[in-house]
Amino acid sequence: MGSEDDDKKHMENHQHEFAHDNHDDWETQPPYMRPDEATEKRENFEKKVHGSCHCGRVQYWLNSDKPLASKYCHCIDCKKIHGAPFQWAAIFKKTDLAFENGVKNLRFYKTSSKKNEHVLPCKVGCAECGSWIMDEGRNMVLLFPTLLNLDTPQLRENFQPQCHIFYKSRVVDIPDGKDKWTKLDKDSELMKDVESQIIAPLRTAVKPSLIIIPGNFSLPRFWSTIQKSVQDKGYPVEVVGLRSSREEPIDPAPGLADDVKEVSSVLNKHIDQGKDVVLLMHSYGGMVGTEATRGLSCVEREKNGLKGGIVRMVFLASIFAPPGRSTRGLYDANPGRYPRKEGDYLLCDEDTAMCFYSDLTKEQGLPLAQAASKLYQAVRVFGDEQTYDGFHKLIPSSWILTKKDILVPEAAQEKFISQLEEHGGRSVPVFELDTGHSPHQTNPPLLVETLDKILEDL
Repeated sequence: MGSEDDDKKHMENHQHEFAHDNHDDWETQPPYMRPDEATEKRENFEKKVHGSCHCGRVQYWLNSDKPLASKYCHCIDCKKIHGAPFQWAAIFKKTDLAFENGVKNLRFYKTSSKKNEHVLPCKVGCAECGSWIMDEGRNMVLLFPTLLNLDTPQLRENFQPQCHIFYKSRVVDIPDGKDKWTKLDKDSELMKDVESQIIAPLRTAVKPSLIIIPGNFSLPRFWSTIQKSVQDKGYPVEVVGLRSSREEPIDPAPGLADDVKEVSSVLNKHIDQGKDVVLLMHSYGGMVGTEATRGLSCVEREKNGLKGGIVRMVFLASIFAPPGRSTRGLYDANPGRYPRKEGDYLLCDEDTAMCFYSDLTKEQGLPLAQAASKLYQAVRVFGDEQTYDGFHKLIPSSWILTKKDILVPEAAQEKFISQLEEHGGRSVPVFELDTGHSPHQTNPPLLVETLDKILEDL
């Protein structure tokens, strides 16, 4: 089994499996609505599967008889809280679940703070008998099927686990023929069915390359502190220079396709060497990066007998669009000031550029704003349409959410996260930073610490 430090990492990773989205009206929203209540999120509810706690005070129903996924989890968190060698968990949308008495008789516990509070992600159980019912996240819940009435062969078949996760931390070998992953499934190493201590990785232990894609009004040198700090930890790092953001204008002004070409060139350089790649995309860099992933995921390359590929996308206050859409009207934001247009380019004065650094005082942010005010940003990129969305199901994602952001506000980022979860069919770990739009410049140590967590858990 892993060391105590390994177990701690597993626990932290599992806590982030369902990122949080706290609202004042959460008690009247799914899954805490009664089965006979209806909202825009859930018009009709058909009682298909019944569940209850040990004492019977908490009764609940599912309107779906098959989970999105079912797994056995061996993380340190599950073992300690449930007092069992592993935990069986099934993933459902919140709208698939309804409690007969709403939040009555429920208790909530947040593992990271070790407090009884409803701060997502958190555990939900019966306040009387202590039975744990589920882990609650933003859009999904991890429901514990041992409390469900699976009284037909078909239901038992529907809830059959597909794999084991965090199997490196197991306390007993389980030779059941199911896939066994060292951490989260498909985001880690696959292990042999029976092995006491030896891990059989499918991928090399060499650290992946980190490829950084800046946003608008940004240059690679703006990322120099992050680049050096991550390189010092042994990761190859390259920051892509986007053609649309530049110190001198060119004619014709570059567009999204030109930026994608630059990113594709850098990605292919690393991947053709058989390297795994983590893609860090900031702001508009999300449009460019997701478009450039076509054919470069590890999944696609492995099917073709090739090594290397993109193993994870990290979105930092990012944006992306469905095929046929541009950034225009993609989300709501009102920073108060806007760049001025000069020909085919946009330029910021110092006050407008301070929008990038809203977590700093004017005095603190002035040098950064002055540097950004000297850049030309091609207008074309705001109207160019995205053409590819295959990344959703092929590449797992993490999100770094900037809570003081006025350019891509927290609410807008939450919507993008929900889209990733909905279209990808998997949860997205979210790491919240109490910063503005550009933590790589305003708080590099905090961003490096966050990247450490993401990279170490690959």
